[in-house]
Amino acid sequence: MNADTLRFMSPSTLVTVDSPLYRPPCFPPPRDWAVSVDSEGAPLSLYGDDFWDFRAFERSATFNFKKDGISDENVFLVKQVVLLVLYHPRLFPGRIRSCVYSFGALTKIASVCDSKGVLISDVERFPAIHQEIADALQCASFKVYVNFLHRLRLQSDVLGFEVFGGRGLALLASQIKGHEKVQTPYIPPRIWAYQVKRLNECLDDFFEHEQALGSAFSWLSEAYTYNASCVKDVKYHSPFYEPHVYKKRVLFAGGFEGFSVEYGLSGLFEKWLGVPPLIYRSTRFTAYLNMVKEAALFYIMSFSLQRLNEVNSLRSDCFLIERDERLGDIAMLVGETTKTDPDDDARWVVPSTVKKAVDAASTIAKWRLKYFPGGESAPEWDSSSVPLALAGTEPWLPVKGNNRNSKNELIGQLRLGPFIDRYPLFFDPEEMAVTEEDWKIAVSMTPNIGNREGFGIGLQWPLAAHQLRRTTNVNMFASNMVSDQSLQWLMKHVSQKMTLYYGRNFTNLRLNSDAETSVIVESYKAIYRQIASVVEDSFENVRPHSKQMIPIKVVNLVEAGEEKQLTKLIAKGDIGCRRTLAGFCMKAGVCEYGGIESMAQCAGADGGGICTDAIFKRENGPALRRLKAAHEKKIESLTSESPRFNALKKEIYAIEVYLSVVNG
Repeated sequence: MNADTLRFMSPSTLVTVDSPLYRPPCFPPPRDWAVSVDSEGAPLSLYGDDFWDFRAFERSATFNFKKDGISDENVFLVKQVVLLVLYHPRLFPGRIRSCVYSFGALTKIASVCDSKGVLISDVERFPAIHQEIADALQCASFKVYVNFLHRLRLQSDVLGFEVFGGRGLALLASQIKGHEKVQTPYIPPRIWAYQVKRLNECLDDFFEHEQALGSAFSWLSEAYTYNASCVKDVKYHSPFYEPHVYKKRVLFAGGFEGFSVEYGLSGLFEKWLGVPPLIYRSTRFTAYLNMVKEAALFYIMSFSLQRLNEVNSLRSDCFLIERDERLGDIAMLVGETTKTDPDDDARWVVPSTVKKAVDAASTIAKWRLKYFPGGESAPEWDSSSVPLALAGTEPWLPVKGNNRNSKNELIGQLRLGPFIDRYPLFFDPEEMAVTEEDWKIAVSMTPNIGNREGFGIGLQWPLAAHQLRRTTNVNMFASNMVSDQSLQWLMKHVSQKMTLYYGRNFTNLRLNSDAETSVIVESYKAIYRQIASVVEDSFENVRPHSKQMIPIKVVNLVEAGEEKQLTKLIAKGDIGCRRTLAGFCMKAGVCEYGGIESMAQCAGADGGGICTDAIFKRENGPALRRLKAAHEKKIESLTSESPRFNALKKEIYAIEVYLSVVNG
């Protein structure tokens, strides 16, 4: 390959653009080419050496290729991979020391291969050893190994060979231990869409009243600050309390109720906080601001794949746009990772609508920063980089709280369960109650959910922050469940860019590796759920012909819940299942026609009859009817001789075939 595309990724003054180490002369390089230098910059380790020493760059950064007694043939290939990891922007983890994960995975794979007389470049050709390799890789870093091998597969054209392909990776993904024990519940689409809708509505209301809220907050804060300088008794710091006492205070004659009316906020407070008590207090204002801030952070979690502590560490300048030549603008969050290696660049791909949530929380944090109490150790914050989760520090609050983020900054508590309890008007109990359809979907995604307390038909779904992450993850690979009557329809667009960036590594940036790993694992498990759906629900999934597409042994495995065994068959390529416009394609391997943007070949619009690998899904009917109507409207403006006219006619015919089958 052309080595010009590679460069030494570890930032160091020992290697500049003029250094021989900066770029290999070719790939792989000659045996006598220096891969590392000492602290003086003199060549230290050569590519042909069995021990590479990078301790001048980082403490303990070494690679001993002969430690595990690997054969020379596999050592040659392992070196090639390690060098690529060190020099490729899409593979380098951020530090040389962090390459221990990829190096560890490779040496374990090579050891198994040596025992079978196989090269690591031929692993995919020998599925019989995949299980033994999976067993050898089992450790606390197993998911990290799967992530690395997936990303390495994406660069196989650069490397010159592929260690694991799709079949092998599917098997590895199925071997992740503890999956059923710890699996987080998947929020049913209707409930997920409803909670996003309410979070969005809350943010919209905030921005509609932003100017009035800002003015009211400033007046109230300054009034409390002034009164505190005049009167020692805390209860008289309020401009609403007993106006006949200490008349030199700043007072508002109409009380808090009149104050809310004056600023046009009474309806807003009543909508979200309910009818207030007889005595109006300034803490009501704080309750509203806290509600909006937390709603903004939960909105971010609903789309970002972030963990709770990672959201708590976001700052007001965390949102950015990266320009991609193929996909256009890609929205990202930049923050602090909590579950991955600390050298992670900590970026998360998000839809552009997340900016609204960042702006709302940022605005509230900046209001509060202006009146940050002098008694606290003064934070060294730039106004453009304030913690989004900043705790309420209003002058009228008696207690400032003690919750801190990883930077020891004062933040508010962020828990979805307590949030629902504090703001009972936020979610309608009837909308949150689990229907039979909700339960069917929940069980299909989380089979053991019935064993959990608090989950069941008729009960309110017990939302929790950690559920948002898994639900977003699944939706990226199950977007046909999305309702076009709700914001969840956005997931069709979110999933494309998020999948390309996480699952296919469409970036030179180092994305959050924990989020990336969870996406990859979910993608390899999605096919199992699809096959299970086809097997278990023959009414919903219509076979338009008599062909037996799924072997009886596969049916038996599905019915027995043997996910591990079934995933092995998927890995071997014995069966296939992927989504199409019409439903599913059961063809093993790649289909030359796709069925994603066109269903003409699936439904026989070319005159060859319905494809024998096609499954028609009933729930796709409404969307296909709308698509048919759109096509019919479009061809009215086209001439019958145009290629587009003929293509649309085939699509209309294919949809009519589909409707005839599912309604027949």
